[in-house]
Amino acid sequence: MKFLSDTGRLHIELYGRKHIKDTLRFYKENAAALKEFEPLRSAEFYTLVYHKRQFCRDRKDMKKLRYLSFVISKKEEPRRIIGYINVSDIIFGVFDSCRVGYKIDKNERNKGYMQEALKKVADLLFNELGLHRIEANVMPRNAPSIKLLRNLGFKEEGYSEKYLRIDGKWQDHIHFALINDKGDETDA
Repeated sequence: MKFLSDTGRLHIELYGRKHIKDTLRFYKENAAALKEFEPLRSAEFYTLVYHKRQFCRDRKDMKKLRYLSFVISKKEEPRRIIGYINVSDIIFGVFDSCRVGYKIDKNERNKGYMQEALKKVADLLFNELGLHRIEANVMPRNAPSIKLLRNLGFKEEGYSEKYLRIDGKWQDHIHFALINDKGDETDA
C-alpha cells in the first residue's frame, strides 16, 4: 500500500520514528494555538520520552491498520512538519469506515494546505484501503474546520452533546461524514 504522496505544494507521508523530534517541536511551538482544540496536555507530553513511547504504542496499531498518522510538510521544506492528519477507529468489513482528526501549524493556517492534504489522504483511504466512509467531528465554534469539511464534500449528519473532553471541558461536536460512492454498484 502506498502511504506516501505529494500534492501540488505538499509532501504527505506516514508518521515514522524519524518524525518524533519534529513532532515534539511542532507541539511546543503550537501549544497555545492548539490548546482550545485538544485534550489537556501534561508537562510530560512536551518531552521526547513521551513521544517515543507514544510512537511505539501507535506503531502497533499502524501495523494492524487500525490507526494511521500522516505528517504534512511543504515540498520546499520537507523536513519541517506543518501538520498532521490522524486516522483512527479504522474498521473493515461491513462498516469500512474511519475517523479523521487534523491539525496545522499556527503560521500555516488559511493557506489551503489542510484542504489539499485532507483531500489526498481521503483519496488514499478510499482508493488504497477501500474504505467507504470517513467521519469527522468538529466543535460548533470551529468555523474554519467546518468550512474545510464542507469544501471537501463532507455532509453534516448530526450533533453530539458533550462528545469529547477538549481543553478540560466536555464539548459539543457536529458530526460530518464523507462517503465513497465509487464502490456502491459492485457491493451488491
